[in-house]
Parts: sequence; C-alpha cells; structure tokens
Amino acid sequence: MAIVKKTPNAEDYVSNFLRQINKVRTDDFAADNIILNDSSGTIEKETYDVLIICALPEERNRVFDAFSVSEEDRRRSIQSFRSDYNFIYHKFSYAGFNIAMVTQNTMGMAAAASLTTRAILAMKPKLVAMTGICAGRKGKVKLGDILVADQVFDYTAGKKYVDKFAPRPLFFSTDDAIRNYVSTEILNNDQLSDDILQMWLGTRISHRISIHMKAIASGTAVIDDEQTMASAATVQDNLYGIDMEGYGVALACSALGTKWVVIKAVQDFADGKKEMDENGVRDFSAYASASLLKQMIRYIVD
Repeated sequence: MAIVKKTPNAEDYVSNFLRQINKVRTDDFAADNIILNDSSGTIEKETYDVLIICALPEERNRVFDAFSVSEEDRRRSIQSFRSDYNFIYHKFSYAGFNIAMVTQNTMGMAAAASLTTRAILAMKPKLVAMTGICAGRKGKVKLGDILVADQVFDYTAGKKYVDKFAPRPLFFSTDDAIRNYVSTEILNNDQLSDDILQMWLGTRISHRISIHMKAIASGTAVIDDEQTMASAATVQDNLYGIDMEGYGVALACSALGTKWVVIKAVQDFADGKKEMDENGVRDFSAYASASLLKQMIRYIVD
C-alpha cells in the first residue's frame, strides 16, 4: 500500500512522477494495490532517526530482510509521494528508531547526491546510512567481507593530460564516534561475523567473512578490470572497495552537516570475472551490509 499525497501546487510533480514510473493516470495505481490520497492539505512534516540510502531495489529488499520487515509492512511501507522533494520512501521502525529508506532511480554518484540531499532536507535524519554491494580489492578482502568506510573519495576526479591522468580527489571521513565504535566493538568480532553468516537464509558461502574499516572509492562506471582497481589504490593504499554511490552520499551529508556511514560488502573483485564471482554472493553481500548496520544503529545514532 502506498499513499500519494498532493499539495495544491503539486500537479506538475505528480505528472513527472507518473511518467517516471510508466503510468498515465493516478487511477493506474489501483492495479498495484496503491491507495491514492488526493487531499490537498499540507504534507505532514515527518522526521526520522535514520535514513537509509540504497542504490538498487535488491539492496533495499535485503535491508527489509535484515531488519525482519514483514511482507505486509513492505507493501504498506511506501508512505507518500513528496511533491515538494519529488521522491518516494519506505518507512519502518526498529529498536525504537524511526527509519526511512529511499532507493535511487538510477545508479551513480550524481543520483546518490541528489536523492540524499532531498531526503535530508525533507526528513532531517540524525544519521544517513548507505548499505549494499561493492567490488573488493583482490588480496585484501574475500567475497562477502563487509567494509565500513573510514573515508570515501572519487577516484575519477582529476585532470587528464595528453600523456597521463593526475588524480585530485577530495576525501570525506566518517564521524569520529562511528570510527571509534567500529574499531573497538566491530572489528575482529568473529562472533558477529559468524552470526551474520548464519542468519542468512539464502545460498551460503563456505568461508568465514571479515569486517574491515578501510577506504571506499566511488567512480562513474561499473568496473570489471584489475587496472582500474590498481589505479585507484595508488591514490589511497588503504582502498579496499569501489562502488558508484558512496562518495555522493558523503558529499551531500557533509554539505548539510549530517552524520553518515557507508557500509558495503564485497560481491566481486572487478578482475574480469564479475559475473562468475557475484553469482550466489550478491544477495548475501547486500544482506550482510544491512545486518551490520542493524547491529550498529543502537550505538551510533545520537
């Protein structure tokens, strides 16, 4: 069930929204068991403790799994079409925290930064968290390993000369309180790693996973070649993973003074064997990152 609310000046937003999701009329929502509220009142000003950003629908679904959100609640969790900020979100609660979750329409840093900015302005969260999957640096991590970013950067930022590329990345560092908590309570916690592995009901991996707090780099394209990973590692030797969105989330949060954390788990090594590596690991990795966030929430939300 979803509730789509309109303000008196929202017609253009609703029209654009309908085009984005390939619907012609608001009545078309009925086929998807979506309830439309056409009241013209002002949208309520909701606030949330935690805002979760997902780049992909499957990452969102694994958040639902990790937080044990019921199927009924999942269908009802799209709360409103925010005509003033132009996005849809899901909401649920855990351990007394109000949690909102938004999913990007497209992958990438620009989409992540835009959506994160709008969601922060609308919801005023205490913490923004991104969970999901990433490529891992071969020799540093195993498939399924979880990375908590101590810093993120855009490895594609720089100047391209005729004969070389000169990187000029801007780094964003995770909040010190989060870093301290992870370093003292999460790293080297084999029991926690084992618990996450055991709670997963899908295809199991055969080895013990580890949790790392290292740098994650973001770029503008999906990568599947070792040279790109090696090149990014020359910028920051503590690089353990590459994604397409973490930097965009951190950029938006830093601009708005909001605490953030990026947690990703390794689905492949970006070494030309992406499809082979991620088979059977992709869903677990998305689940594992969300499960670690669930463990951390009680201790990192002010």
